[in-house]
Formats: sequence, structure tokens, C-alpha cells
Amino acid sequence: MKLRLLLLAVLLGTASWLAVTWSGRADSVSTHRYVSTPIDHRTHITEATQLARTARTENDGLHSDGIDPHALYLPVSPRPVDAGAQAVVSSPSAITLPDGMRFYHGDLHSHTSYSDGKGTPQEAFEMARSYGLDFFTVTDHAYMLNDTEWADVRAQAREATTNGEFIGLYGYEWTSNNGHINIFNTSKLVKATDRDYDTAEELYAWLSKPAQVNTIAQFNHPFYPPDSFNSLQYKRLADRHMFLMEIHDGNALRTDKFNEGLEVGWRVAPTDNSDAHWQTWGMKRGRNGIIAPALTYHHIINALRARRTFATQDENLVLALRADDNWMGSVIRNGPVHFDVYAS
Repeated sequence: MKLRLLLLAVLLGTASWLAVTWSGRADSVSTHRYVSTPIDHRTHITEATQLARTARTENDGLHSDGIDPHALYLPVSPRPVDAGAQAVVSSPSAITLPDGMRFYHGDLHSHTSYSDGKGTPQEAFEMARSYGLDFFTVTDHAYMLNDTEWADVRAQAREATTNGEFIGLYGYEWTSNNGHINIFNTSKLVKATDRDYDTAEELYAWLSKPAQVNTIAQFNHPFYPPDSFNSLQYKRLADRHMFLMEIHDGNALRTDKFNEGLEVGWRVAPTDNSDAHWQTWGMKRGRNGIIAPALTYHHIINALRARRTFATQDENLVLALRADDNWMGSVIRNGPVHFDVYAS
């Protein structure tokens, strides 16, 4: 009955409201759509540790040996960008929620030729906006970035930002044998090829430092590598910064890992991102949704920190929950709770 009520609100296609009793647990789903033989980053990370930087071919998205180390996540069927791409979907922000909140769609995981993808950060931000995203993040692999490229990513994010229209975020992917984590809202570039940050525990310790009080982190595709983050072992040291967990990266949907994270103690919100490595930024149907009072950098970051997010594979879907007066992502006391569900 609960699922029928929720689906009814979605199918109506209007700003519907209903109250339900919800268990707080996602359905366990495991689907895969791999498109090529996976090539493990571990080999490349080891080489990068020894050589300081892996050589790559200029602007073709491949390493000098012609191998794409992230082939596991390539889009299944990229479609060309055409002149009609400027208004693929309308922004969900027209729907107003209680407390002046609004819905926004975006992507928190993508790559360019600055690591193992194609194109430039500027092209990525422009294309994501043209496909109707409200916010977008370039998160190239940290171990492949140099200081000049990292500075340019931040500069291009600022250049792409127009409050009320589109927000460019900046970050990078800490890529290690322990797993992959996206780091947002810090100017400090931390690489797993640095012996001071080559384990999840060392990264967690860095995140806990006062200088990183505003830093936000996301567990990326926690099913790969299979033993990522020591099988999602909970670390209180990192709890104040690990706000997000990617349940869909453009190819694999794994809510089972999300449930595992919740069960061991992580207080994370789900995200749906593209992990785009080709010039397909904003083209996939999946979206990472948030609720915030306005479309500004400050409000988007605050929404991520507050875990006010939802993951969807439909660019037209929006969903929000409120427990009594607490928006989704809040920490609440045990006991009976009245849930308000807003869906369209």
C-alpha cells in the first residue's frame, strides 16, 4: 500500500502531497550494465605512486598506453548533442515546498581530459547546463591532476555560476585501493599517491582537521573496488564529513550497499550521478536531486551537508520527505514519526 501511494503521487505529474508511515529503508536492488571489461585503477595508482604522474595523451581521454582505466563506467549509448538540447527538461524549481524550499537537479561526479575523461571543465559545465541541470560538479581523479589543472577546475566552476540559474561546484575524486571518494568545497588537493593520504583512515583523519570543517565528502560506487572503505567500516572520525553515498553511477544501481552503510552507522544520503568520462555531461536520465531555499552555491553546499538529497533515474521526478518538522537528512529521535511525502 505504501508503494502504491507513492507511485500514485509520481504518476499524477503534479505537486502532490500525502502522509505515510515509512520504514526508512530502501529496497535492496542490484542491477549491472557494464559495457566493457573493467580495468582496475589499482594498477594505475601504483604506477602513479612510483612515477609521480601517469602520462596521458593530450585531449583524447586515454592514458599513453591507449587504455581507459575507468572503462567500467563508460556510457552505454552516448547520443549526439544537437541544437534542441538547450531545453531538454524544465527545471523542477517551479514547485514550492513548505519553508520556502524548492527542488533542484544536478550531478556530483564527472570527469574531463584533466584525468581520464574527454573535453575540458568549461565544456562540461556548459553542456550540463544546456541539458537542464541546475548544478554540476567536475571531479577529476586527484592523482592525475596537477596544481594548474586543479586551479582551473575551480576557476571554471566560478565562471559557470550564475545565482538563480546554474551553480558550478568543484571537487575531485580521491582514488585509492581502498575505494573512491569525492571531495567537495575545499581548495586543498589530496591524492592517494601521497603516502600521507593513501588509506581511507588517513583521509578520514585529514577530513577531521579544523581546516576542513566545511569540506563535504561522498562515497563513490561503494561496490567497486569490492572491498571499498574496508567493507564500509564505520569510522566516527569521518562521520561529520561523509554526508553522501552514490547508489547509482550511470551504470550500476546498488541500494544494497547504501543499506549496508546505514546499518553500520554511516549517516549518508543517496545520490545518483553520471560518473561521465565522455562528452555526455547532463545527458543521462538519472539525476541527483536536492531541496534548498534558493539556487546559490551557499544553499547547494548547505543542502548537501544537511543530506537533503534524493536519487532518481527519471529527470522529471522530484521527491522530498519531512518527518514532523524535520526535512529528510535530519537526525531525529526514536519514536512515532509522521512523514509528509512530496512527489511530482
